[in-house]
Amino acid sequence: MRKSFRISFFTFFLIFWGATLFAQKDEASLEKIYNDALKSFDKNDYQQGYKLLDECLKQDSLWHKALYARAFYQLQEGKNQEAERSFSKIIRYYPTDIDGFLGRAEARANQQRFPQAFKDLEKALKMDSTHLGAIYQMAFTHFKADNPKMVQAYLDKGLTYAPENIQFLLLKALTYQTYKEFSQAENILQKVLKKEPENIEAQKIKALIAYERGSYKDVIRTYEQILKKNPNAFTEEDFYYWSMALYKTKSYKQALSIIQSIKEIQNSELYYVQALCLFQQKKYTEAWEAMQNAEKLDDSFPAEFYYDKAIMAHYAKKAQSARENYLKALVLMPEIYLLRNDKDEKVEVLMNANSIFQREFSQKFLDSVLVTAYQERSLNVLENDKTNEALKDIEKALAIDSLNSKSYTIRGITYALMGKFQDANRDFEKAEKLPKERDLGYLYLMRGLAAAEAQNIGQAVFYLDKAISHSPLQANYYAEKAHLLFEIGDTEGAFKCIDKAIVLAPKEVDYRLDKINFLHEEERYDDLLKECERVLEIEPDAVQVYYFRGMAHWAKKNKTQARKDLEFFLQYYPDDKDAQKALKLLD
Repeated sequence: MRKSFRISFFTFFLIFWGATLFAQKDEASLEKIYNDALKSFDKNDYQQGYKLLDECLKQDSLWHKALYARAFYQLQEGKNQEAERSFSKIIRYYPTDIDGFLGRAEARANQQRFPQAFKDLEKALKMDSTHLGAIYQMAFTHFKADNPKMVQAYLDKGLTYAPENIQFLLLKALTYQTYKEFSQAENILQKVLKKEPENIEAQKIKALIAYERGSYKDVIRTYEQILKKNPNAFTEEDFYYWSMALYKTKSYKQALSIIQSIKEIQNSELYYVQALCLFQQKKYTEAWEAMQNAEKLDDSFPAEFYYDKAIMAHYAKKAQSARENYLKALVLMPEIYLLRNDKDEKVEVLMNANSIFQREFSQKFLDSVLVTAYQERSLNVLENDKTNEALKDIEKALAIDSLNSKSYTIRGITYALMGKFQDANRDFEKAEKLPKERDLGYLYLMRGLAAAEAQNIGQAVFYLDKAISHSPLQANYYAEKAHLLFEIGDTEGAFKCIDKAIVLAPKEVDYRLDKINFLHEEERYDDLLKECERVLEIEPDAVQVYYFRGMAHWAKKNKTQARKDLEFFLQYYPDDKDAQKALKLLD
């Protein structure tokens, strides 16, 4: 689902939080430096702005105003991890500062860490249940997290305190529009426009509704009206919908004119629209180049993009690019081979490219590509415990090739995770008999993990040993066995296995972290500290190490070092209860 975030959280941030940032009374000696910093930020000279804030903090390291400004502008720049740490520091020293929790929540939400964001917002609302900024942000965060019912619940709550609040009404309308409840959205917009007939954001949402309904002429008309009233009101997202509506109505020249009016394009999708228009004008090389520009800005386009790019490359006589992009499209979404998507809906692409590439690739080769794509996607969704989706994908692979050993192996582990152990064993046995794409080491590993899932420890150890015997240089096989042995209390065996994994992959930090965890559980703190130093030599940014090292120092009564490590760890994981508890006990 494509979402519009045109109602910026920062708009609301400035409306409700502006007093916090810009109107506090502080020491006169710092005011000039602080005000100069704000002027630098206003001029987009962020480097100078941060430098001046640092000067303030040198004089008073806990001056709230400077701490808050730094966090705010880090958030505005999109430096979400830095902003999160800065807001965490504010919260640590100003634990009743609602705005600190709101800022950290926004930084976390921007990193897709919604559970942690919601926790911060709940804390803010616990301090003040009527705080409009907190209520709005809770609604907006639920909007980002695809929870439409919760969005509306919080917006309704906010509107009980501020029934005519335009920002709440606009987000309510945008939510209805996003989830295709257009009539409800239009009712809200009618209310907004009755109060503010020239409200640009309301008009833009009207344009989005028209776009979703396929009323492209209405979209064009609305944007043309906005242009007459306020030519500076356009974002690149607005230009995208406007130019796309023109493309849909075959007004290619006008769409290109709009896109070319943008001084420096930052929205990769605008290049995509530009490429589509150029292709329709038979400017094939220029179209392909526009697709190249799109990829420079964003390399995470969906399969349809690469499918279209393959077609453009073919017509631009760039054969290698054409082949590569066609195959990439199939790998990303194998259903596109049948011009469908993973929801079995018809895809919108320039044309059927299969006829173009049938001379380039044999059907046997294409089938192998599709099977591999389904296998990889099945494994990826399994990592998120989506067993039903994984099963659907791997059965699509088996429908193409019913003699593929790896597909049966993957379906076997899928069945095991679903608790269907007889079905799992049947697939594993079939996988062992079939020669095509058979990897016995991987098969035995999966069978061992399936047995462990069924709590059949003897079988689990048996198959993990077979996996190791077949592939003695696979470090992850030893690591999996180490986890199993540690769980059943064979700590000596666990350490031997994890040490072997480390020998085979000395730069793989995860295996060393496994060993550190084992040492922590066994309370072998001296050995743990030595291992921590080894990890930090390889990966200085391995934040988890600071937790274990801090806890080891805590156990050894090295309070100063323990505090330093735990405080550093809590900057990244501020909700960790064990670290919080240990830190409190140091006081």
